Amino acid sequence: MAVIQSSIARVHPGRFEDFLELGREAVKLHERMGVSARLLIASTAGEATGLTVFSTEHESMVAYGQYAEAANNDGELQSLVMRSRAANSPSVVEQLTLASEIPLGRTSKPGRGSVVEIHVTRPTPGRIEDVMSVSRRVCEFVEAHGAVNARTFQLGYAGIGSGMLMSSWEFATVGAWAKASDAWTGDPEGQDISMSILEANPSSTLVFSGVYTEIPI
Repeated sequence: MAVIQSSIARVHPGRFEDFLELGREAVKLHERMGVSARLLIASTAGEATGLTVFSTEHESMVAYGQYAEAANNDGELQSLVMRSRAANSPSVVEQLTLASEIPLGRTSKPGRGSVVEIHVTRPTPGRIEDVMSVSRRVCEFVEAHGAVNARTFQLGYAGIGSGMLMSSWEFATVGAWAKASDAWTGDPEGQDISMSILEANPSSTLVFSGVYTEIPI
């Protein structure tokens, strides 16, 4: 199952163009290595609004390990990493995480969008089967309302977030995202899912939600 590595950074005021230049270089270097990479910015995410996310996706943890070893021995990539950590860097990395996809017994609708919706939850001990059931319903629901690539991951090596679950799905446009958002209150299935999350003994507790926009590279 897929593994996503995310590097979350805060861009210094007045240095966004410099940051984008580093981002473009990073994406190109990863493409040369055969690794899918993208750059996102939190457009509506509470205290995280404005933070950027550079992510790479890998087919499995083994594939991630092979990438990590190759990256450590790639001169160009290591030079870029050193520049990103220098005193005059346009940004500062605040968090690095790994997320491993959890099999839900379904096939995600393929595709990639410019708008990514993220929800992080803390599972209730002993309720993992219920969590998976709700996750399946959520993924099916959002894909029925225009989303693609709906999946659930477990965060690992993520500091205090380790063990939490992250569900994500994507939309082609902000308009498509807004239309799907309306469905949560306008569609009976959406209402039922929402009420199950808010019940007295939910299978998980919502910790964080955010909407991210992909930065064209």
